[in-house]
Amino acid sequence: MDNNAKYPEWTTKPFKLTIEELDNPQLVLDDFFSWYSLLEVRKTLRDILINALTVEDAPASNYLFFWEQLERLTEAASVIHEHSQPKENITEIQAEAVTSQD
Repeated sequence: MDNNAKYPEWTTKPFKLTIEELDNPQLVLDDFFSWYSLLEVRKTLRDILINALTVEDAPASNYLFFWEQLERLTEAASVIHEHSQPKENITEIQAEAVTSQD
């Protein structure tokens, strides 16, 4: 079963990254880890999970910036993964990303 079928096509592509970041996703990793250490990431993810499971009115604003950065990190990881694919796929992904940012 394809769970992606219920989402628009553009949601399957990176859209929070700039063209420069699409060309060099390492920039996003560098930026993310300049904000957070690996230990802070682990603690924050644990805090988010615990608050989501135990507190009705969890302070979502406390985690919003972290969440946005985590989304960008995930997109950069997907670009890195795509870069490991055959060259013709990378060209298609970059063309689609440019088109979606217009």
